[in-house]
Amino acid sequence: MKKLLFIILFMLPLLAWGGKKSKTRGVEIQTQDFVTDSIYGMSCLNYFNCDMFVDRMAFKIISKEERTVELTNLFLHEIYDDCWIYKMDTMRIPETVTWHDTVYTVKAIGPWAFKYSEIKHMEIPSTVTEIKNNAFTQIRELEELVIPSSVTTIGDYAFAATLMLERSDCPRRIVLPETISSIGMGLFYGREGDYIPLPGNPTVIPASTYGHCDLSEWPDLSDDIEEIGEGAFLSNDFKSIRLPEHLKIIGPYAFYNCRQVRQVTIPASVEYIGDYAFGGEQYGLTPCDLDTLRLLSEIPPICDITWETFQFKMTNTVIVVPNGSKELYQTAWKLSFTPVYEESEVTAIKDTKTDGIIEKAYYSLYGRRLTSPQKGINIIRRSDGMTKKMIVK
Repeated sequence: MKKLLFIILFMLPLLAWGGKKSKTRGVEIQTQDFVTDSIYGMSCLNYFNCDMFVDRMAFKIISKEERTVELTNLFLHEIYDDCWIYKMDTMRIPETVTWHDTVYTVKAIGPWAFKYSEIKHMEIPSTVTEIKNNAFTQIRELEELVIPSSVTTIGDYAFAATLMLERSDCPRRIVLPETISSIGMGLFYGREGDYIPLPGNPTVIPASTYGHCDLSEWPDLSDDIEEIGEGAFLSNDFKSIRLPEHLKIIGPYAFYNCRQVRQVTIPASVEYIGDYAFGGEQYGLTPCDLDTLRLLSEIPPICDITWETFQFKMTNTVIVVPNGSKELYQTAWKLSFTPVYEESEVTAIKDTKTDGIIEKAYYSLYGRRLTSPQKGINIIRRSDGMTKKMIVK
């Protein structure tokens, strides 16, 4: 009851504020600027974690000496599906705000500032240098978001679960400047839309960056990438994965629950593969039905490769390793029940057809070379390096 009374007392004076009004997408919103550090006798700081309200936006002082503030929240919301919703066609964040005759520069967008907002267009001023954790998490109906080149730091999960409009005439994109030097984890976690490369020339893909993004095509990652963080690509729909040639570290759960994957190529540079990096049988999930795991290193990466690392149906998987390293892999990775072939065993087979992709060799489920397909499950090695399973009745 007290909460309801508070909401009524807070909303009524704002809605009754004098001045010009406009209707935005059917919602009547004030357009007259006003500045205050309290609402109906209640302190902004105590109730809204801010110092001032300016034109439907709440701001908190970062530095009184440098006269800088960050945008912390929006108000004049509606309640919809038990969420506070802020609706507006265009949001223009000001470069400066004035409070008690002092002009402050807007330098940051604070944590959760736009959560659940329904804003189509947003203009961020060039004074902003930092976007903090979850600033745009679950923002709805956004058509395009262009981050200015003044921004150098973006916090954790800043664009997680953003819902972009699905329209053919709409860009549906987030544009990041090359000036960004620091990016937190989970930047696009759960975001709907196309793959967005990280700006600049990063060597690390932070944890959870592209998790649960439903990506179907493996992105063309830069060969400068040296580390893929924990859960960076978990729960996507890749059919094949070919990792960058200078990659050193594959973090735990990096590709966990990518259950559509059939081909994985791991470069010779890899030194470590974390637990549950691939697969997805935990918690009742179906394990990945991998066809080919191709390893380009003559020495196994420094890790204990077990069922916990590759949650594949390993008995149905063909592992291809460099010449002379089969025994080393079988021993180090405990692969006694998984067929392992050296490159020479695969590539030395002569083609039997002259055009298109052809079948070059046949293997039993347990890796024995066959002269022709036999009844049961057969592993087929094709001329393009791929493998397929075939059931012969």
